[in-house]
Amino acid sequence: MLRGPALPSALALSRRRRRFASALLVAALAAAAAPAPAQEPTVRELLAPRGDAPADGVGPPEPPPPERENVDELGRDTPRDTLAGLLDASRAQDWARAAEYLDLRRVPRAQRDTRGPELAREFDAFVSRHLWLDPEDASDLPEGREGDGLPKDRERIGRIGQGDEAIELQLVRTNRGDGVRVWLVAPDTLEAVSERYDDLRARRLAEQYLPRFLDRAVLGAALWQWAALALLALAALGVARAFGAGLTRVGCWLVARSANDWDDHLVRAMRGPAELAVIVGLFKAGRTQLDLSVAVSAVAGTAERALFVVALTWLALRSVDWLAARYGERLARRGEGQVRALVQAGRRGARALLLLVALLTVLDNAGLDVTALIAGLGVGGIAVALAAQKTIENLFGGLSLVLDRPVKIGELCRFGTRLGVVEHIGLRSTRLRTPDRTRITVPNAAFAGLELENFGPRDKIWFHHTLPVRYDTSHDALEAALRDILARIAAHPLVEKGSARARFVGFGPWSMNVELSAYVVTRDFDEHMAASQQLLLGAMQELERHGSGVAFGAPVFK
Repeated sequence: MLRGPALPSALALSRRRRRFASALLVAALAAAAAPAPAQEPTVRELLAPRGDAPADGVGPPEPPPPERENVDELGRDTPRDTLAGLLDASRAQDWARAAEYLDLRRVPRAQRDTRGPELAREFDAFVSRHLWLDPEDASDLPEGREGDGLPKDRERIGRIGQGDEAIELQLVRTNRGDGVRVWLVAPDTLEAVSERYDDLRARRLAEQYLPRFLDRAVLGAALWQWAALALLALAALGVARAFGAGLTRVGCWLVARSANDWDDHLVRAMRGPAELAVIVGLFKAGRTQLDLSVAVSAVAGTAERALFVVALTWLALRSVDWLAARYGERLARRGEGQVRALVQAGRRGARALLLLVALLTVLDNAGLDVTALIAGLGVGGIAVALAAQKTIENLFGGLSLVLDRPVKIGELCRFGTRLGVVEHIGLRSTRLRTPDRTRITVPNAAFAGLELENFGPRDKIWFHHTLPVRYDTSHDALEAALRDILARIAAHPLVEKGSARARFVGFGPWSMNVELSAYVVTRDFDEHMAASQQLLLGAMQELERHGSGVAFGAPVFK
């Protein structure tokens, strides 16, 4: 047992300690299970095919676009082309080119060269933080999508937020000045985004205090964001290690006065998983403050949930190992060491099942369709079960023998019409040694289905015999002999007090029958046989002393 400082051991305090330890573990593991922000999609949602459906799911599907040539050199002839061009320019951080996809009619002409790129950068930062835009969701027709409830020169590409504070992201079709009509981000959308840009506190601070080159995007996030994530991971690791050390110290104090050892194992087993859960929780709490894009947040969220599954699986695996080890030690103390093979098989099966569930959970969380995999595992499992039906039956038969324990190793039992001493209970079969010293191997499924009579648990053995007395014995002689036989049986040192019986029970074809019975207090069958021999010889001696004897063959008369 883990040692800690000696403290008073009151029952109420001990209960509070255990509750506190359990609450501490639950809090640590739940820290990483906090729900993601409402608008943070998962990788599955980002990878889900959406086709040509409108962004808000309103409006009928549009017909395939006719063959055409772009009139606008920037490809702004359709909403889809405009959105694709804007996203390409934003990913390249070419803000001047991205500004060409914005309707800047409300910006003074003298400020458009400077304000346009700023609006493009703000639009990209704010929208990418809250929404995943896919050009395939926009219409590929020059006239836009019809039947969506908007004017003909409007196209909805997304919506951020809910209720009165929601922002409609729309494109507007306008004349560029030479008669060519193009699709641009609507001016009211730009104004709404610009007003809400200050909500990105981390990005605003980075713009004010960090060098400009740190704003360069790499793999969907700025350099300063990647640096912040790295520092956040290191800080979370340090805090988690300190938390683990403190948890162990507090756990030792809580269980120091406990007489059992399960709580000691709990303290040791939960440190690693709890530290990992704390790392995930702290990293997630800090990551949500860095104004990361939806795509990076989705990948990070997937990794966080995967690590949380790893933490839970880690704790479950440690618990399975501890339970198997503890049960195996208990079997060894009872002299059933060979049965531990079944325990180890169950342990390996439980670990495999836990790992399989964890793997499927992680794959499903990562966006992979595990339905087909589960269906394949189901079909494969059925095929394996049919092919190994007898093996599985024997395995479960062995498990029933271990769990129900109708017989144990070293015990004498009657199975069916046979007698034998159990020598081994394995995964497939049970081996017994017969009185003839031959070995019988019985499949576990068949053995578990038999009627088993176990002689091992007997605390005493019944001595029960019928003594045939000659018919030439007189009434007085038989009565005296019965009295002396009863006294002799009751006086034996192994006979249980008050259990001795010697009764005249009837007349047989060749003898008068006397029933002798008693309980011999022993578990050793050989000792019981020796005591039975002494009692029978004593009964014969008493009959002879009273002028009678044991009847045999034809009746004897004098």
